[in-house]
Amino acid sequence: MKNRYYKNDINITIRLLIVLCVALVFLVYITVKTTGNIATVFAPTKELPIYSVETPDKKISISFDAAWGDMILVQST
Repeated sequence: MKNRYYKNDINITIRLLIVLCVALVFLVYITVKTTGNIATVFAPTKELPIYSVETPDKKISISFDAAWGDMILVQST
């Protein structure tokens, strides 16, 4: 009887170690994979578009951001 419980404890321990190892690998992967994206978002050199300019003249301007999704295309290639 004692031997049977001992084997059961070993099986539970092995399963627990496998689950912990998989969780650790998953966390490391997520950390490495998202570090670059977070750095890009919080980068101080990020260029922002000019949405409005105060002038004394009454003028209207229309512009189109044709390269709006360009960064997504650049990252996927």
